[in-house]
Amino acid sequence: LGIASVAVLGAAAYGTWPNRRLVLGGISMMVARYRGLDEHLLLVITGGAAIVIYVMVGTIPALVALAVLTLLLILRPDMGLPLIALALPFYQLGRPLLGKVFSMVEILTVLTAVGWLLNRLAKHREFRSQILDCKSRVSALDWSVLALVTVGVVSLLWASHVRVAARELRTVVLEAGIFYVLLRCMVHGRSPTSHERPDLWRVVDAWVLGGALIALVGLFQFALGQNVITAEGVWRVRGFYGSPNNLALYLGRIFPLSVAMVAWGQAGRRRWAYGLAALLMVAAILLTYSRGAWLVGVPVSLLFLAAMRGRRTLVVAICLLLAVAIAVLLAVGVGRIALLLDTTEGTTFFRLQLWRSSIAMVRDHPLLGVGLDNFLYSYRTEYVLPTAWEEFNLSHPHNLVLDFWLRLGLPGLAIVLWTLVVFFRHGGQAYRHLPEGSVRALILGLMAGMVNFVAHGLVDNAFFLVDLSFAFMLMLALVQAVDHEWRAGQ
Repeated sequence: LGIASVAVLGAAAYGTWPNRRLVLGGISMMVARYRGLDEHLLLVITGGAAIVIYVMVGTIPALVALAVLTLLLILRPDMGLPLIALALPFYQLGRPLLGKVFSMVEILTVLTAVGWLLNRLAKHREFRSQILDCKSRVSALDWSVLALVTVGVVSLLWASHVRVAARELRTVVLEAGIFYVLLRCMVHGRSPTSHERPDLWRVVDAWVLGGALIALVGLFQFALGQNVITAEGVWRVRGFYGSPNNLALYLGRIFPLSVAMVAWGQAGRRRWAYGLAALLMVAAILLTYSRGAWLVGVPVSLLFLAAMRGRRTLVVAICLLLAVAIAVLLAVGVGRIALLLDTTEGTTFFRLQLWRSSIAMVRDHPLLGVGLDNFLYSYRTEYVLPTAWEEFNLSHPHNLVLDFWLRLGLPGLAIVLWTLVVFFRHGGQAYRHLPEGSVRALILGLMAGMVNFVAHGLVDNAFFLVDLSFAFMLMLALVQAVDHEWRAGQ
């Protein structure tokens, strides 16, 4: 009511103001000048407004900062996309607002969507033609994302605990889908054969920078011995995550991209920056002591990179990985790796028990599963085995296939498998036809990150966390953007 009253009074005052045309002209000039500023400066200004929301003490100052951020993203909504990509590994650092806690990823996603939509509606005469043009550009990946979001919404109908399911639907599925739409609408290159694609590289650079920053946080944690997990006689870094494995999962999506850019991207400052980021990330991955990352996710994604570059590169990569494996074994000992072979106790034993319980759950709910974020409640009340009581509060089955099946049923599993097929088909076609350079290396790195999604996801979480779902949609959208531009140029 207060907002409505202010709007009505403002409209009345505007209608009786004799100098309104002069004022509107001045505002229009300031808006045009702001939008014409250097893009790096615009990013700094918008990012600074986002940071201020965190540091402000009190509700009113935080809401004022939020209003400023909203205005900035209305003026330049494309500046929100790199900030979302940058903020992904920090999503757990929520900001209390009006009795609720919101992550900056959620705030930026919603405000960027509002800014983009208002800009489109402001050009209402062009809006219809743009919608028709978008329909003609809809791809198989777009339909698969829409289908995944639709199944997520419908899954609320059979979820026993609707509240937790609705929250995961909002933060993981819907908002990640919105992020995909924003990327598809605002990231498009002028020429896929050129490395100068500012809209594309802003997002990619910010994504890699976010990975480097969270890796740096982990390295500082190890150096200071603070906020680490002590297990089996080692310090495991975790950044701001609850588990070191979550940090390894996220970095595993970005690390192959950095390696691809260093190895086959165009020479320049970006290549050096990505090299530094890759060093920080591989050090943090090692210090997570995540055996899923060490033995499955990272090696398989790097072998994929090498295999795509030819037999000689693959042989060199195998030799390097063997050398790294030997060095790691000498440094940390074989005990932690040898424990994986013990099926009577430890991680492997509990993982096998968890999979047995998950398969039993699938047998009881073969078509629709149990719903989003409902695994925990079904597992600990009906399906946990007596021998696995020590790991009683597990929220997912630690397997990509079982996870999608139990959360979204057979339709959700079929959709994500189809999405992967279409992704690699589009990515492979673009990679084969693009000339050597940074864009081609980017496509290769994104495909390698998706290989990590599959490989590491077979033994851990894959999609149903905020950072992982947004990263998944980011990889889909960027490959689709490059592939579309390549096809348009044919």
